[in-house]
This record gives sequence, structure tokens and C-alpha cells, in this order.
Amino acid sequence: MPALPALALLAGKQCAALWESGGRWPGILLGAIGALFGAGLIVIAATVSSGGTNGFLGLKDNPDLYAYYLGHLFDLTSESLRALRLPLLLAGLGLGITLPLHHLMKSPEARAALLALGMVILFVAADMSFLIFAPRLTSRPLAEEISRRWQASSMIVIDGEYEEGCSIAFYTGRTVGLHHVPSSNLEYGSHYADAPPLFVDDERLKQLWSTSDLRLFLVTYEAKQEQLEALITQPKYLLARYGDKILLSNLPDAPLSESSAPLAGSRLDFTPPAGYRQICLSRIPKRTLPTAFTYASLTWKSVF
Repeated sequence: MPALPALALLAGKQCAALWESGGRWPGILLGAIGALFGAGLIVIAATVSSGGTNGFLGLKDNPDLYAYYLGHLFDLTSESLRALRLPLLLAGLGLGITLPLHHLMKSPEARAALLALGMVILFVAADMSFLIFAPRLTSRPLAEEISRRWQASSMIVIDGEYEEGCSIAFYTGRTVGLHHVPSSNLEYGSHYADAPPLFVDDERLKQLWSTSDLRLFLVTYEAKQEQLEALITQPKYLLARYGDKILLSNLPDAPLSESSAPLAGSRLDFTPPAGYRQICLSRIPKRTLPTAFTYASLTWKSVF
């Protein structure tokens, strides 16, 4: 992945040299590739049927791959493409129109303008896709909910792999525990004698949850609700929900306010009272959301 910008510069230099020498086949090839990719994206956007999805946008969970660039790409399913119909259509039009027209234009200025227009359209489509899948890519809104409730006796636990909520630690600046068996990159260091006890097993989690002088924040997913309900029978207080991510606590806000309410049973259709923090995309600051430009600069993984 880090080599892609350098490869793009080399490819652009070679294409410029061929165009300056008067060769026509680079323009024909570029126009053909744009027409094929554009037509393919438009066909996919047109054929994806509408309907309901299972889980958050029909995405799959692959926490073992989240440590890699583009690891979330494997979360996509045919169901999740329904949410991407507009970005797919926009990207298809951008590639399918601007690149073939680029070959037909004779003026260098017109060609450069068409390429720039195609890039802008593609960036806009990519940005729209990031906004749609932002709850899967970042946990910053949940981290902000934790930060505004943080006390000296608080603790954060991620229900799963570290990669499933790594931005919680980044944005809160706090050490997080992991309700998971030692695994992934953190497993090696966990075997040292002086390593902090980051991994929390079932018994330890139940003990922490029943501690009255400890405010425990648990970041979990809707798909893990039934398993969590079978493990912890004590009351759970729903603080915020972002996509399929859920922020729970063993203690309510003091005093108990409308922003937290007990989550009874394994009901996923819990109807919160007025004032409950249902985090929506329209309420997130613009700086919170990923953009195509941060992706293009290969820095988005460190942010989310």
C-alpha cells in the first residue's frame, strides 16, 4: 500500500512521455478502461435490488483483517451494496464519461480539465461511501461520549479484538481492556511478566460489572447482544448507539437522567426515552468523518 503513490507517479510520467511523443494507444486504452469500469459500476448500481438487510447495512464482521489496510473491504456483501447505489452510480458516470471524452479531445487544456473533473467526481463518490460506512470505520462519537462521562474510577473494555474499537483508545487517550482471549499483535507482549492485564476473560468481566465503585464502559456490537446477556445478568445502561456499535455501562449517569436507561434482556429493539444519545451522521462534526483525501494520503488507518 505505501508504494501505490510512487507507482502512480511513475505511471503518470510514462503516460505523459507517450502522449508527448504523439502515441495514440495510451489515450485509447485509458478511455476503454474508463468506459468498461464506468459501465460495470452503473450496471451494479442498477441491478442491486432494494430491501432490508441483516445487521448494520448487511456487513460482515472480519476483525482479524482490520489490522490491514483495506481490511474492511472484506466486510462488503451483496446486501451492503444497496447502500452504495448512489456512490456507485456517481463513480460510474465519472469514469464512463470523462475518460472516453479525454481521448476524443484534442486540446491539452480540455484533456487536463476532463481528468480533473473525473478525479473530483470519483473523490466525491468515495467520500459519500465513507460517510455511509463511517460507523464501521470509526468509534470517535462513542469515545466522545466516554470522555464527557470519565471519572477517576472509570474503565473501558472493548468487547472483542482491539481492531474493532482501536479509535476508542486513540480519542480518549485511555488504556482499554479487551474482552477477548489473547490474540493478534497484542498477544506477544501479554506473555511478559510485567505486561499490564489488558485481556479480560468472562469471569473478570462479570466481577468488574458488579463492582459498585467502578464505572465500566463496554463497547460492544448488536451481534454480540445475546452472548453478552447470557454472560452478564446485572442491569446494563445504554449510553449511546452508533451504527451497530453500542456503548453500555454498569452504572447509570449520576443522577439517572434521560441520557441513560437500563437495557433489559436481549432486546435489540429497545426504545430509549427522550434525550437518549442516538448518534446520527448529521450530528457528527465534519472533522470526525473520513474523507477520500485522507484515504488517498494513506493516513486514514491511523485516524480511525
